[in-house]
Amino acid sequence: MRRELRSRRGLPATVGCRSELVNFAVRCCGSHDGLPLHGIDRCRTRPELEPACVLRAASLMRQCCRGLIAFVGDSVAEHVVAVSDAMETQIENLPPVGAMVRVDRHETRGWVALAIARITLGYPQLQLRFLNAGRGGDTSRLLRQRLESDVLVHRPQWCLLSTGLVDVRRAFQPERGAEAVNLEEYESNLRDMTRKSIDVGSHIVLLEPTPHSRPPAGASAHAQLSAVNDATLSYVAAMRKIAAECDVGAVRLFQPILEVEQRLNGRTPASTLYADEVHLNLLGNVMYSELVLDFLADAWR
Repeated sequence: MRRELRSRRGLPATVGCRSELVNFAVRCCGSHDGLPLHGIDRCRTRPELEPACVLRAASLMRQCCRGLIAFVGDSVAEHVVAVSDAMETQIENLPPVGAMVRVDRHETRGWVALAIARITLGYPQLQLRFLNAGRGGDTSRLLRQRLESDVLVHRPQWCLLSTGLVDVRRAFQPERGAEAVNLEEYESNLRDMTRKSIDVGSHIVLLEPTPHSRPPAGASAHAQLSAVNDATLSYVAAMRKIAAECDVGAVRLFQPILEVEQRLNGRTPASTLYADEVHLNLLGNVMYSELVLDFLADAWR
């Protein structure tokens, strides 16, 4: 059987090698929907069992690798854009600059769309499904209220959850201060969501809240960017604490994105990862998706 070819990021282009097939079924599928994996796992130590294990792994992959990967968070995950079909083409009759066009639909794009595209290309033989359950403006309080009805009811195999950015943001917006979520409540919300995800059999991965590039819109004139990002760091630390406590994965995002943004700002001309003070542009979304995919590649290897 053909050996697996790995991309630069570690995502397999094919799952052809026997041992890779067995390992991938065990790591990616787990015991999804109660399907037993004893017998597959034994072939790692008893090579004579491998032919039967390969058949069992292939059967499991057909069943459980139709599984769902859910992306959960706020507007950074949701990233809704208005789309005009007239602008989604490269033919000669593109609308001229300044023309008015009809909005035909809304689509979710951003880092989640990029990640879905990379996973789909990396695993074309698997019938994976994806759910973008981001919703703009959600704090951890709001996300906790809808997690079961919007996400866990679908029993995702993997749940990638980002929260905390809006919790901090609201604390710097006087007119929306009542929506802010303090650190103690944030920890409680995150712990509850993590445990509920584990209880339904999801592999949950926590995604750190990202930095701001400027103080939030609606903040007082005295608000300092350093204060906003220092506050966010305390929520990052809380997420790391919950990840360790619940023994789940967490993706480093805050510091890598902050460091690259600072380097880009120092260029001539200056560049940025951001479309506004909090939402990412194409460059930022590519970086975010790459950091998440690096983590998943290690988890799935």
